[in-house]
Amino acid sequence: MNIYDAISGYLAKQMRTGKEVELKLKEKGFDGEKIKEVIEEYKNLKYIDDGAYAAAFFRMAFRKGKSKARAYQELSLKGVSREDIDAGYEELLEENDAEILTIEKERARLQIERILTKEGLSRDDAVDERLYNKLGRRLAALGYEGSIIYSLLGEMKRKY
Repeated sequence: MNIYDAISGYLAKQMRTGKEVELKLKEKGFDGEKIKEVIEEYKNLKYIDDGAYAAAFFRMAFRKGKSKARAYQELSLKGVSREDIDAGYEELLEENDAEILTIEKERARLQIERILTKEGLSRDDAVDERLYNKLGRRLAALGYEGSIIYSLLGEMKRKY
């Protein structure tokens, strides 16, 4: 099997990052320099496009309830550059900016409700400072942006 057959077969199944393709070709025993040449050729033809991969990944991640930060982390682990990740996210925002922020905020709100339920409380119950801080830390650990966290926690404080 030549390198073109190997890369074409690998890319035919699903979108892949440049790093994933590189690792697969190395695994199959192809030469490092030849791998770089072929990957660059496929990038120029847009058969490998880490920015488009990142945009598709963000769509999938958001449908699965992952936060923006978690998706960034997973894309980094897949070898996607920060520049391509940012481009993918920007592409997604251009498509439906308000919708994404609304979805992200609703997912964060569900996380708050889960924690409150575990504490035996509802959204309408008063929350002490300890729990309020716990909610903020939990949302931050899940990767929600500060603006979303402060907005939701601010809504809770205004109630009381």
